[in-house]
Amino acid sequence: MGVLGLLMAIPQTASIWVYHETAGVSVFSWTAWTLISAFWTLFGILHKEKPIIWINGAWVIANALVALGAVIYS
Repeated sequence: MGVLGLLMAIPQTASIWVYHETAGVSVFSWTAWTLISAFWTLFGILHKEKPIIWINGAWVIANALVALGAVIYS
């Protein structure tokens, strides 16, 4: 399910980075999701849980791309 969620983030990321369309994108929300994913990644590292590390590490990247794109193109 984590991978499916990441796939569903691709259209939002593409909309921002390819078309520079940021209407309706909340920088605050995407930044918050990035921080939450970062904390889960840290949790996975501390508990040596590779699935948690990999999926949440990927979410950090995906969420950060949306947040950064929203800041740049807003």
